[in-house]
Amino acid sequence: MYPRRQLVAGRVVGIVFFVSEYFFTYKKTNLMDRLTQFIKDIPFFCFNTIIPAYLIKTIFFYYISFLHWASPGYVPLLEGFELSAGLLFFIGFLISDFVGYMTHRFLYHKKLWILHRMHHSSKVVRWHSSFRFNPLELALTTSLIYIIYSLLGIPKYLFYDLLIFNYFINYMAHSELPIGNKYIEKILVTPNYHRVHHSVDINNQRSNYAGVFTIWDRMFCSVNDTPLKNMKLGIK
Repeated sequence: MYPRRQLVAGRVVGIVFFVSEYFFTYKKTNLMDRLTQFIKDIPFFCFNTIIPAYLIKTIFFYYISFLHWASPGYVPLLEGFELSAGLLFFIGFLISDFVGYMTHRFLYHKKLWILHRMHHSSKVVRWHSSFRFNPLELALTTSLIYIIYSLLGIPKYLFYDLLIFNYFINYMAHSELPIGNKYIEKILVTPNYHRVHHSVDINNQRSNYAGVFTIWDRMFCSVNDTPLKNMKLGIK
């Protein structure tokens, strides 16, 4: 399981977003509706917080052992550089965001859409929607990130440190907070930016894939500036 610090941080941030959405949402609704929708996503939260931790203990460490067995003299690519913890953290963060972007796009292939369909299944997108994933999708993305980390030699403790940032970023991107600015979105994903991706319109869904840095959408021509007014969310 995750270290206690990360779990506590995730819960605290979740409470902050629940309260913030209730008072500052772009789409007013009653407290009972919010509680009902939240309860629907609790099973995803419980199960999908186990998956990455399990992978850290199995996929990552098994792969390290495999590397040493297959290539006894293998030296991680970054081991020869004296990089600070802060720089390693940033490199790890950038890698996880890029891998997330590419796998996100890849999951729209007609044979893989069944994995990602679950995330778009609800007509309501709120902070807790960030946990509504098919576990196989989460396992695929997480495994790829951890394998790349092991090849580079990024310390395993950074995996857990990244979790606190991922909690906040994913909660924010999926929240109902009316936050969006064309200048901020030149660099970072905002709730308004990501909400377009959850539109029922298939053309909107196949855009704005980025999780944190919108630079990936700009590099691969998947930016969509469609106005949000009267936009329906979910899948047809």
